[in-house]
Amino acid sequence: MDRFASLAFGTGQYSHRLVQMHILNDYLLVNTSNNNYAIYDTRKIQPGITLQPEKVVALAPNKIERSGEHLIININGRLEWHKISTFIANNFEFIEPEGNIKSLNGDEINNYQDIHFDNNELITITANNININSYIVNSDITFTADQNLEVTPVQFNQLMPSAIQQIYTNNDTLDILTNSELRSVRINKLINTKFIDNSTIEITNYNAKTVTNIDIEAKLNGIDKWFILGNIDTLPPFTRITLPLSAFGEVGRYNSSNNDGVFDLTTMMSRDDNFTDLLQTSFNSKTDKFVQKIKKIKPRWNIRTTGASTGNWLPMSAIHAREYLIMMTNFAYMASSEEYKLFWFNFSEMYGNGTEFYGNAGPVEGPNGFFTPNDYDHYYDAMLNRDYLSLGVVQNVGGLGSPSITGISENNFYLHYYGYYGILAHEFGHGFDGKHLYNDGTAFSASWFGFQPMMTDLGMYLIRKGDMPYLDVDEDLNGFYKDENARYRHFPATAKRAHRPDSNSNKFDKWFMASSTMPQGWFANTDSFKYEQLNNHEKASIAKLNKDGQQLPICRFTQEIEGYQKTLYGYVNEITPDSDECTLGSEISYRLSDGTHFTPVSALNQFDWLSLHSPNSSGQLVASDQGSPLCTINSSGFYGVGFNVNNACQQIPEIYWSNGNRWFFSSGHSTYQYR
Repeated sequence: MDRFASLAFGTGQYSHRLVQMHILNDYLLVNTSNNNYAIYDTRKIQPGITLQPEKVVALAPNKIERSGEHLIININGRLEWHKISTFIANNFEFIEPEGNIKSLNGDEINNYQDIHFDNNELITITANNININSYIVNSDITFTADQNLEVTPVQFNQLMPSAIQQIYTNNDTLDILTNSELRSVRINKLINTKFIDNSTIEITNYNAKTVTNIDIEAKLNGIDKWFILGNIDTLPPFTRITLPLSAFGEVGRYNSSNNDGVFDLTTMMSRDDNFTDLLQTSFNSKTDKFVQKIKKIKPRWNIRTTGASTGNWLPMSAIHAREYLIMMTNFAYMASSEEYKLFWFNFSEMYGNGTEFYGNAGPVEGPNGFFTPNDYDHYYDAMLNRDYLSLGVVQNVGGLGSPSITGISENNFYLHYYGYYGILAHEFGHGFDGKHLYNDGTAFSASWFGFQPMMTDLGMYLIRKGDMPYLDVDEDLNGFYKDENARYRHFPATAKRAHRPDSNSNKFDKWFMASSTMPQGWFANTDSFKYEQLNNHEKASIAKLNKDGQQLPICRFTQEIEGYQKTLYGYVNEITPDSDECTLGSEISYRLSDGTHFTPVSALNQFDWLSLHSPNSSGQLVASDQGSPLCTINSSGFYGVGFNVNNACQQIPEIYWSNGNRWFFSSGHSTYQYR
């Protein structure tokens, strides 16, 4: 057989298990017995070449083994578990273990000559012994399929007061808020479980919402299957509870998270050895929609409060820290969305108008310039795996940012509910991967291009969709903007809190609506059409007028008046859940030939709606039946829909306002456009 290609990794004296190789997506990891490992990019393999490594690391782990989506490494007298995606994102460095152990079956871990993981058993090899370690699974841990344990939830209201602690209270001092041991959390572990010892756990709700029906989950390092330690009926906002493990019921026997059987860890958990380092913890809920949302969060950023308070940096209060947790929960949820992933990996086509994302070198070809597919891969993972965010509040500027610290001005603390994430994204972008500074004007931190406008548009899109952990209905949970909290802020909360108008449609909205089957243009009301059953984006695409501060769907109908068919424009008025009418409203009337007035109203359900959703006509003005652009009144105290003639918005001559004048407005009006 002819040799296709070969690898260069040393003098070639190693063979068999002295060399371990693992395929990691597009890369090959080669671990040698002299504590080195090399990384090769398999996409660069070509016939007849000797492929050079992308990276060689000396003084590395003694042995590296693969277990599913994790690498198990033997280093400095311990075993560590590293997620493969995190290892790649960290430039192929073992710096963020998900778990580690220093003893196995009561024996200290050595620097083994070899390790092998198979069928949930860890085989370790020394000069004298080969050990098959059942401590990982086997006799100490069994799983019985198709069984289920009856579990009684822990009742929060029955806990002793001594078991409950409030965190991020207004009494927290700056010293407490900035102590990462006391006040920090990984953003993907907002319901956080920590073992105090083998028999005691601490569970903290880092959310501004009460969470309910919480399953506290755990899994063993190397076994990709979760089980439920126990269930808590409710946990109030920013609350920490400390419980004996026995509060959940029988210690050692637990239902699997997908209810397909029972784990028995009784033998392992009855030992005196500290088994807690073997466990990873998580959370879930079968009924709480909010919990199900935050469960989807992918980033692992550690959220901390900075102690910076000089120059443009201002001291943080607990209300700032709480709002940051709310804001960063939404921001991390945005970064976890399928929409972010789709637009990121198709940036040039879907968002950049043909221009690729670019780094510190600017919009040029070459290193740190325009992104390549490899760059998009690298920075997607690197952003999700950024280690921490040290967060603060600033004055005199919109924000400040770097890999080590991120700050925004106070108006951003309440405007984010309305989709204004641009400043936060800009400052986050300066330290996008937590390792390097990305300059103003790069696609990481530019107001006009790249990450900042994309995250603003994504936030506004998800808010309109109603798909965020926190929406505007939740802004009173912390009440940052309220007068009663002025003493905890540095400045008055005077910025306008309002959503973008329905007429504003960004690239995410247009992508989403491209697959909508809703009617386009004017369409007749039918029994099958229900406005309330439209999704939020479709509702925003129904043309509306402003009446007394309310946005009401516009409509038209035809009525015979004095022998003539007249097309009249009004708004939809709900009579019953199944019955609507199109009315001109009490302030608008039709003047008959004898000088008397009446208010025309359509027959029930006999009218047309106007959908502005029309991708093929995007940007075109909606025309009235008269052929002129359809228009509406924006002036306070007036309302209605007409047609624009000679820059005046008017209706047919017979339509009058309640002041006795014709419905005719030379200013304060706007048109409708398809989108």
